[in-house]
Amino acid sequence: MNVRWLPKVHSQEEVEIPVAVVTHSATAHDRWIAAQDSWQESDYADHSAFGRYARLADSGRFRFPKGGQASYKFGEFHVALHLEESGYTCWSAVQLFDHRNPKKGFWKKNTDEVRQRFKSAGILWPGDIQQSLAFVPKSPDIVAHHPHKGWLFCEVKRPNDRIKIDQVRALAVLHLLTGAPVAIVRVVPTGERTKWKSCVAEVTYRRSARLAWVHPSHKELRSASGN
Repeated sequence: MNVRWLPKVHSQEEVEIPVAVVTHSATAHDRWIAAQDSWQESDYADHSAFGRYARLADSGRFRFPKGGQASYKFGEFHVALHLEESGYTCWSAVQLFDHRNPKKGFWKKNTDEVRQRFKSAGILWPGDIQQSLAFVPKSPDIVAHHPHKGWLFCEVKRPNDRIKIDQVRALAVLHLLTGAPVAIVRVVPTGERTKWKSCVAEVTYRRSARLAWVHPSHKELRSASGN
């Protein structure tokens, strides 16, 4: 899987986020939907019908969706599986940014695990720099870490899904903070034509915000801002 998702940083206010494409076989999505029936019949106890995707749930970092979210979540699982097969460890539902009503249980467990890894690596927690921003960023679908390549973050979309502006802005902020690859990932059937272009994120800041948190790889941005 190609994960060279390096954005183009034009300035601290403008970051161009790449769009990556991940394909799946014509029958993969159909098998995913069909597995929902078997899983429901087992009272949501046996997810072996999901095949190779089951190992993501076994890891405790992903949960299989129920009902209407089934089709939507296929893309997230499909991308995460590709990343894990490339040596990454992936998490879903990580609340990188602070929310007024933080979730508990599964969401808190994943968030705490990633937070501890950030702390051990000396990386600022995204929620701690959020006061610099003049918008509320949306945490990405997948947070991933490779022992040698480091972190990456992505928002997963189906072919016709729209990307929300604060999702693109959040990816920009995560790249400015960590220097890590970020991308919008479109999950499409093999052979389908793709025509998506990169998305420009216009990042807005609070008045008098200090940007000392910007990653050293963007040192010139901090110098230009006087921080």
